[in-house]
Amino acid sequence: MMNILLVKLSSLGDVLHNLPVVWDIRNSYPKAYIAWVVEEQYVNILEPLLTKEDFLGIDLIIPISLRRWKKEILKGSFKDVWREFLAFRKSLQVRHWNVIIETQGLIKSGLVTAWAKKSSMRSIDQTATAEKGLKNKVKVVGLANKTEYSGYEPLARCFYDQFVQVPFHDHAVDRSRLVLAQGLGKTVPNRISLPPQFYPDTFVQDLTLQSNPLGLGINQYVMCFHATARQAKCWDEPNWVELG
Repeated sequence: MMNILLVKLSSLGDVLHNLPVVWDIRNSYPKAYIAWVVEEQYVNILEPLLTKEDFLGIDLIIPISLRRWKKEILKGSFKDVWREFLAFRKSLQVRHWNVIIETQGLIKSGLVTAWAKKSSMRSIDQTATAEKGLKNKVKVVGLANKTEYSGYEPLARCFYDQFVQVPFHDHAVDRSRLVLAQGLGKTVPNRISLPPQFYPDTFVQDLTLQSNPLGLGINQYVMCFHATARQAKCWDEPNWVELG
């Protein structure tokens, strides 16, 4: 069985843009074991994709609390943070990871791949069967370069075994799918023949009913997401005025 670990920690939009890789993995390896490391406050974004009896998606969500740990360390709660970190690192040892896909390109996410790789190297079962030519070693795949509108830290490449060059203007969704495809040695998905999928159809239908209780038709209502954690992401006030 192919064991694949996805590392996309945050933030909300970045995690959402990374969802299609789960579907791409299932298309190539239907029986793969898929785990995803994500910041604890974004776990609920992944939960609709958890594997169920009638749906194969993410088998394991591994929460990490880097943001909270940083705040607690500054408050002097080092022992509690260290205990939680050890528990997190132990959760990475549930499997020997064949491939670790890191699509964030940051040092912090690179560190997570290093912890996961080290855990896997300790737990390699030399008798396990290699699948599709991928031997019993751990391969970390990540971004080779910065792309438009994305944060990128070149030092993150220190943690990768394979670097994937991505066109500068590629959309975040296409960027993640490209990194995955090259990491698995597969053809890069075409948006037309294989458009990105995010959530199961049943979940989308239920969500549509919840967000549109009046049953309004298409183009009859607008949902505005007005809050953000960074000033740079704020929409200029004149734009809101023009919107009405």
